[in-house]
Amino acid sequence: SSLAARVQLRTMLSNALTITVALLSCLLLGGEASEQRRLLADEEVLASQRFFSTQWRKRFNQGDVIYCGQAFAGDASLHVSFGPLAETIKRLIYLPEPAVLHGQVPIEAFWNASQQVLGFKDMKGYQDDGAYSSTALAVDDNTVLVSSPVAWTSGVREVRGQTTSELWVRVGLQWKLRSMMLAIKEVLEPAAVRVLPETTPQPKAVLPLLGEPAATATTAPAKVVPAALVTTSSAGITATEARLQSISAGTATSEAAMNKTIVATAGDSAAADAANSQVGGHGNFMIAAMALLIVGSAAIMWRRAKKRNEASISGFEAMLG
Repeated sequence: SSLAARVQLRTMLSNALTITVALLSCLLLGGEASEQRRLLADEEVLASQRFFSTQWRKRFNQGDVIYCGQAFAGDASLHVSFGPLAETIKRLIYLPEPAVLHGQVPIEAFWNASQQVLGFKDMKGYQDDGAYSSTALAVDDNTVLVSSPVAWTSGVREVRGQTTSELWVRVGLQWKLRSMMLAIKEVLEPAAVRVLPETTPQPKAVLPLLGEPAATATTAPAKVVPAALVTTSSAGITATEARLQSISAGTATSEAAMNKTIVATAGDSAAADAANSQVGGHGNFMIAAMALLIVGSAAIMWRRAKKRNEASISGFEAMLG
């Protein structure tokens, strides 16, 4: 009977210990739950984080890739799917498809290469509304998930994509990116360049050569065909030779007309020189007379000034003495 009593006592003590442990566990879990209670509303959390998303876009457009890299946490991860740019990325910056980068330094190097090598600029995304508006979820007071359509210009093309998952965490007074998943969806080529239609210009009268009558003015060819930069066919060579011959013929005609003009001008110049020689004698006489008149006037004025000075000096000496 004493053995049975001992067994019963041990069973009661074991049950009591189990109940005590269960009660302590409940108390500890309740304390942790109270510590995790939210202190901020979702709107306050999202407003605090949103500044850092828009600031990241602004700094990227300013070329501040150091800031863009340091916006990631030290142990951050970046997953990028390049889509239509996969072959270009592999050839230029040697990243596979998809690329997974760990750590702040490799991530900063990627964003630096996106600008310096790929030419990404003028980023769009994280807007309040429109085609590039973002969506955000406040997980708790210190964690926010963000997704946004994004786009960059690269040369004359536009690269469009989507950040499917950005995990932002609060670190002190700042928000840092713990992870990002980026997918490039499409590359838009520039709109078709408008090509000017080939037109056949109307014949226009070329200005007459100097000394050539207007009635003999030549006209421009009826159709202007641009010469080929490089041609290897016999037909192209023949056409080119024909154009050169036509240009040479036009040059010869122009030279003949110019010679006629020079001859006519030479005759007119000889007549003008003869006329000028008749008038030249009278002109020389008038110039000589004017020169004598000026010299004589100057001599008279100089003598008068000298006499006045002498008279002034004599008067001054008389006053002194």
